[in-house]
Amino acid sequence: MIAALSAESQFINNTSVNTVVANVDASDIQTASTNDGRTWVAFYSQNGSNYDMRAQLLSVTGLRKFGDSGILVSTKKSGSATFVFNVCVDKDNNFIIAYQIQKGSAYECIIQKVSTTGQLLWGKNGVDLGGGLSPYPVTLSTDEIAVAWNDNNNKIEYQKISTDGVAAWSTPKVFSGTSTHAVTRVQLVAGTWGRFGMVYQDQFSFPFYTHLFAQRFDNDGNPLWTNAVQVSTLTTASYRYFDVHSDNDTIYIGYYGNPSGSNRFDAYVQRVNDDGSLPYGADGASFAPGFSGSNDPNPQTIYIAKEHFSNDVWAVATVTNSLQSESGVYAQKFNATTGAQAFGNTAKMILPIKAKLYSLAFSQLSLCGNNPVFLVTSDNNRLSAVKLNDDGSFAWTNNTVLLGGSPNTKFRYGFTNFYKGQAVAVWQENKGTGNRPYAQNIRCDGRTGHIKQGSGIDIVSSFSIKTIYPNPVVNSLTATIISSVQSHVHIYITDVSGNIILQNEKVLQNGNNTIQLNVGNIKPGSYFIKVVGEKGSASAMFSK
Repeated sequence: MIAALSAESQFINNTSVNTVVANVDASDIQTASTNDGRTWVAFYSQNGSNYDMRAQLLSVTGLRKFGDSGILVSTKKSGSATFVFNVCVDKDNNFIIAYQIQKGSAYECIIQKVSTTGQLLWGKNGVDLGGGLSPYPVTLSTDEIAVAWNDNNNKIEYQKISTDGVAAWSTPKVFSGTSTHAVTRVQLVAGTWGRFGMVYQDQFSFPFYTHLFAQRFDNDGNPLWTNAVQVSTLTTASYRYFDVHSDNDTIYIGYYGNPSGSNRFDAYVQRVNDDGSLPYGADGASFAPGFSGSNDPNPQTIYIAKEHFSNDVWAVATVTNSLQSESGVYAQKFNATTGAQAFGNTAKMILPIKAKLYSLAFSQLSLCGNNPVFLVTSDNNRLSAVKLNDDGSFAWTNNTVLLGGSPNTKFRYGFTNFYKGQAVAVWQENKGTGNRPYAQNIRCDGRTGHIKQGSGIDIVSSFSIKTIYPNPVVNSLTATIISSVQSHVHIYITDVSGNIILQNEKVLQNGNNTIQLNVGNIKPGSYFIKVVGEKGSASAMFSK
């Protein structure tokens, strides 16, 4: 019995069967990865007329930590339908789940912290944030949790919670934007020194039409900009989140909307500097500026990703024909500083627009090294992964790798970040026993399935920095990098805040590799050299 359960729970090679996250019905699903390669999954599970909140933790090899049903996080009444909830992971790999419960005819936002041993660390009922919907948490650099939500007065409220579950402010702070409009769909990103950014939608025409705005806050929750910054003139939709990331105190947003006076959609990547300026312009950098006519393709759902030490912002988008009856998938790579498009005015076609309806699975774009990996679906209900090279070409021999091979309808997708060569896709599917959450791993080399330590994913990084000399350095820095594989890597010099000073690319051979970098033009101070590749990363500090 035990042996059979263990085999069933591990990631398996049969991508039509997949790993069962929990043997109970699931509805909405949220996924997050830990900093050591495990996968947290939170999901609503129907219980009569109610929906319970449950959580599961998968090991690097796909073993279920909390048995068949996962952890019961909450049985509080949530109504006859599920509501938007969001998750994050703190530095100790505890799982933060922000959701809502029903109290009479109103709703209360709750936040809970679940340990990797299955304890509800903030009490049986979690921390009650107050009335409202759609709470959105983020882990701050101080390891506190900032969380924001839509209150019952068309405003945004936000609070900061300590590691012990204590609210920082006696009452939540209220944010109403810069107009008399309702504000909605708030998203938070972490900055440095406990600061955080907020991206939200200003609802200028009830009930659906909005404009995107941003604001930054200090560690005490005070706005850092005199006025919130409008980050797009395009009309966006109040009922959806967009893809929001931060790199230190810079915010990157992947979004799509309807330009005024047109009958089409366009996708953009916007950058908001820490002072509120918009270096890419009023709307950001267009995903495919050559598509602008009424009969041109429409870039819509867009996901973005940026490696902390890279000057590239990768983006992928579902692109439809003008009638939205056919779809495909395109990619673009932006210069993080200027917003310049590497793949031209019409982006890079990955999967052509046609009636087979290839589209992005609603999850995220992940990076393996600095190469993008993302999930796509087709009209035959198959779920696949795609990896691209630096030039946007397919990285895997068969172009796509099947992850969910059954013909059943799949939805509620999640996709984790890569950890030492592996990411995990999670989704909901009915294989004949009810709607269950399933998972499948994918490695940077395109392999899936069971992992044995030492013969599967790299349990330790393939790179290490053996020596740096001279240290302190004046002009020329020499570093010896040990690699256990031949691999293409990115080499960065950054300051202590993570800002890129220099970058280079090398092909490392198996064994010792000696590289030289000219650092004569950088200012005196402390710096890091970092090696990033598909097989891991390594870093070391030096001074000048």
